Amino acid sequence: MELSPSDCTPIPLAQVTVRLVTRDEVARWQTLMACHHYLGFPGFVGERLYQVAEWQGWWLALIGWTAAAYRCRARDAWIGWTPEQRRRRLRFVANNARFLILPEAHQPNLGSRVLGLATRRLAADWQAIHGHPVVLAETFIDPARFRGTVYRAANWSVVGRTLGFGRHQGTYQWHGQPKWVAVRPLYRGARCRLTAVWDGPVLEKRGGHTMALSTPRWSQRPIVSISDSARFPMPASRGAYAILTKRF
Repeated sequence: MELSPSDCTPIPLAQVTVRLVTRDEVARWQTLMACHHYLGFPGFVGERLYQVAEWQGWWLALIGWTAAAYRCRARDAWIGWTPEQRRRRLRFVANNARFLILPEAHQPNLGSRVLGLATRRLAADWQAIHGHPVVLAETFIDPARFRGTVYRAANWSVVGRTLGFGRHQGTYQWHGQPKWVAVRPLYRGARCRLTAVWDGPVLEKRGGHTMALSTPRWSQRPIVSISDSARFPMPASRGAYAILTKRF
């Protein structure tokens, strides 16, 4: 259900919840997004995730996630990874491609509440749907339309701007509308995970959402040159692995 103009009762923010959209609800989610989002909804490509915020069965907001942008200078500089690390680990970054508060649900602080709930469950939802976690979320904010207040209030950080290019039919084309780049780590030490020489336990692909504090089964292949490995010392004991699996 969506709220109607006659539903004027303030929504108790503490009672708002976020969940995955069921298979039967995807068409409804897509239709609402296409009708009410200023960019419309041409569809997602690649790995994707649909979430809905609701209160007492009423739909309040829609959140859509996709695979991360292949190249983003500001994000890549913030992470500090090499091109090879990006190629192999980009799947551990998710892009918040759509965020919509439905027209009759607007009220103060609802956006940051919904975005915070959606982000906190993103890693588990991605694991459940795609069989591997994500450790970092990204999004692009159009400064001509928005100030990014909701994202900042939900503990996202602006790390730079795009150059005004967009990917279209396999090539990058200049559209002249730079966006702010914002990121939100989903695990403590997200940048260390994405730039480490070896894959740690969180980055191992698994069938379920299990983040045990155990000694990692290190990948057999480093993803940077051996000459660089001195910059990434191995932990001395199992106790040092705790930070590798601690979430916010």
